[in-house]
Amino acid sequence: IGFTLLASFAVIALAGHMTSTAVTFLGTAFDFQALAISCGALSMITMLPILIVGFIRRGAWLNMNVVEIPIAGFLWTLWIALAVLCTSWVPILFPDGCPAAITATFCAELFAIESLAFVVWILLLVYIFTMIILCLIGKSRGNAVWLVSANT
Repeated sequence: IGFTLLASFAVIALAGHMTSTAVTFLGTAFDFQALAISCGALSMITMLPILIVGFIRRGAWLNMNVVEIPIAGFLWTLWIALAVLCTSWVPILFPDGCPAAITATFCAELFAIESLAFVVWILLLVYIFTMIILCLIGKSRGNAVWLVSANT
C-alpha cells in the first residue's frame, strides 16, 4: 500500500507535467493523461486513509478485509487500464522510440507512467491474491476473517 501511494504521487506529478506540456504546445490533452491523474488521485484518496487508520486504530471498519480487498480490486482495474492505455499510445506517439531531443522528456514521462502503472498493477494483484488466500485459510480454520482488520 505504501508503494502504491508513492507511485500515485509520482504518476500525478508526471501526468500533470505531461498534460501541461501537451495543452501548451498541442492544444489538447490525451486520454491516458487524464486516466493517470485519476488513478493517482483515487489511489491516494482511498489508500492514504486505509494506511493512516491502520496505524492509528485497530479494528476500524476501513481496515476490514471485506472493505480493503474490494477497494484494492477497484484500484487494480484502474491501474491495469492505465497501463494498457499507455501501452497503446506508445506506438502512435513514438513509433521510432525517443530519438528527438525536443520530445525526449515527454517520451520518458510516458514510459515512466506506463512502467509505474504496470508495477502498481502487479503489486495490487499480489496483495489481493495474498489477502484472499489468507482469508480463505483463516476461514477454513473456523476464524472470522472478513470483518476483522488485516493488521490484526
